[in-house]
This record gives sequence, structure tokens and C-alpha cells, in this order.
Amino acid sequence: SDQNSAPFRFVNSVGAEVEAVAAANGLCYFPGADKCGMSPQTDSAYDFATNLNVGVLWAFLILPMAIWRCRAARETPLARGAGRRIAIFSIVLGGELFVSVALSKAKQHALPVAYCNAVVAVAAFLTPVEEIFQFLEDAITVKINRALAVGDVRSTRVVLI
Repeated sequence: SDQNSAPFRFVNSVGAEVEAVAAANGLCYFPGADKCGMSPQTDSAYDFATNLNVGVLWAFLILPMAIWRCRAARETPLARGAGRRIAIFSIVLGGELFVSVALSKAKQHALPVAYCNAVVAVAAFLTPVEEIFQFLEDAITVKINRALAVGDVRSTRVVLI
């Protein structure tokens, strides 16, 4: 394969690139590889996409919230409080998204190949478990909100206990 167009670089502990070895089952292995990193072309594309993501985030999420907060500041104290909460929420959400993108790149550069594979395997296992608990949480939230909406405090206590 052409190393210039490969999306990833596999290197050993000395920093020399490791060539792929094709197995009989069609998979490629990189024996002796200690680290996996992005090729310069992939790294450049990743940086562009990250910057685009941050720009879109600011343009479509945080900036409108800031404008709305400024408009709310001229209104009642209650509206000012809501504007402040929305602005804080927007900044926290933007920060969380930015950190998650930056963290994935940091993991890619810092962890050895075996650890990267372990992180992917753990995520593949934990994601369905997380979704199950999220479904249960959503179902309980709907039951509680329904009971509160109709004024049935007793049902709410049953669900919570």
C-alpha cells in the first residue's frame, strides 16, 4: 500500500514506521507497533474538521444564546435570570463538546495501540448498557411528570420509592 495515502501511521518504540502484514483471513496486522497516530494528511483534515466544528458550534449555538441573553438583560429581572442560565448552559455545552473532540485526539496520540483497542472495546460494551439505563431513566421521568401533571402525588411517591 502507498504509505503517503494511509490514514494512520504505526510506529515502534524507536519511532520507526511498522509495515502491515497481511494475514490469511484478509486482516492486516502491525507487529511490533507501539503507537498509532494519524498521518500528516489525516491530521490536517482532522484539525480542519475540528476547527469547523468549533466555528459552527459558536455560530449556531453559543452566539444566538448570547444575543438572546443581551436582549433579555434589558427586560425584567426574571428574564435576565433566564438569559444568564441559558448563556451558562450554552458555554458549558460548548466546552463539553470541544473537550470531547480534543480528548479523542489526545488519546489517539498518547495511548499505545493495545490501549486504544481496549478503549474501543470497552466503549462498544458500555454504550448499550448506558442506553438501557437511559431508557429506564426516561420511562421513570415520564411517569413522574405525568403523575405531577395530574396532581397525583401518591403515584409519584410510589414511582420514587
